[in-house]
Amino acid sequence: MTPGRWAGDPTDSKSVLSRLSDVMARMYKDDSGRGPTVVRSYPLGADGIVCVLEDTQTPVERRLTEMGELQRVREVRLFFRHASEEEIRAAVEEVTGRRVRAFLSGLDVRADVCAELFLFDAPD
Repeated sequence: MTPGRWAGDPTDSKSVLSRLSDVMARMYKDDSGRGPTVVRSYPLGADGIVCVLEDTQTPVERRLTEMGELQRVREVRLFFRHASEEEIRAAVEEVTGRRVRAFLSGLDVRADVCAELFLFDAPD
């Protein structure tokens, strides 16, 4: 795939973004035992992609959220993302054909929505 092509070619865009969504859903499922019910990936110009995942919490995370332990859920989730960072970067690089320059992970515990942001090196 031509670097950054997803930003300009809708056919290629759908394929890369769909594959990335599938990969991220699988990685969440492998890490926590359950995958998200909604996953969408969006281009951020020619040098970035954001993947939005919904309904990702495990039963224990849901209970902690109900108990008001929002920060604890955030800390554990971000710790797991950090522990899996190399595998996540490698999978994204394989799907996109681009080197990941920066990987940012965030979540809204109450809404049970996560965002994984990938910024890429400039194409050669």
